[in-house]
Amino acid sequence: MRMYLAVLSLAVVGRGNLGLLALVCWFLLLVEVSDRQADLVWRVILWASIGCALLALVQLPWIGRPPGPFGSPNYLGAFAAPLVFVAWQRGHWVAAGANLLAVALSQSRGAILAVGAGLVAVLWRRSRWLSGAIGAVAVAGAVILHRPDARLQVWQIGLHLGLARPLTGWGIDHPDAIGTMDGHLAILSHFWSVPLDWFVATGAIGLAAGVWVAGEAWVRMNHRPALIAWTVCGLFLSGAWPTWIVLFTLLADLVRRDVAHRVPVVDQHQPLLDSGVRALRAEGGHGGGDVAVDRP
Repeated sequence: MRMYLAVLSLAVVGRGNLGLLALVCWFLLLVEVSDRQADLVWRVILWASIGCALLALVQLPWIGRPPGPFGSPNYLGAFAAPLVFVAWQRGHWVAAGANLLAVALSQSRGAILAVGAGLVAVLWRRSRWLSGAIGAVAVAGAVILHRPDARLQVWQIGLHLGLARPLTGWGIDHPDAIGTMDGHLAILSHFWSVPLDWFVATGAIGLAAGVWVAGEAWVRMNHRPALIAWTVCGLFLSGAWPTWIVLFTLLADLVRRDVAHRVPVVDQHQPLLDSGVRALRAEGGHGGGDVAVDRP
């Protein structure tokens, strides 16, 4: 129940109530499906991710940073980074390799750091030296790919807007912000960071709800690398619809497994066995002796 409430408290995942409703319905639907149906959903997502990677590869000769089917190469990287680990866990090596390729083609610093963080989480208990080296390579790659952009200015504008209404925020359909970036006026509807978007839309209350979701998921998913990768991407990007679908599918998996572990397994033959034991004991009592019954 706590995790249900935590997921439902993510009230700023879309740009409007319709987007929020669609994602919450997706989550509630997947919580109730069987493991076989959930496996089918993941297979569809993973094969779709292979198609996205192939499309980005086709775009490469004409576009230096191919976006795949998305509007930005950063969104391609944010979509592919957590799916690297979903595919790895499920033994879908083609999808794992394709999503690694998509991260590389996107040249997204956030996605590279996300894959590095996920690999560190996977390998930390096995080899801290190896995990540390991978983390260092990921950080070095992000530094090498540094590009002059207006992201810091965007974050500053978003922070100023959020601090103007810090407790409850401006709402899901908050007004666009107007700021100056590189000497030009810009209209911003999001601020390239999930925590900052949460803060602008719902203030400290929404940000606390997001931290609650992350904490609940962290405990129950045992440091699952796919969720770690998604979280790292979220620090640098607002994400696109496919990335939010991946997140809510992960959370639905979490809740479904948590409920399955809490529900006791009932033997359908137990009531019949108990009635038979009582009858034999009654008969044994009339006969002056005890009857021993071995339970399976």
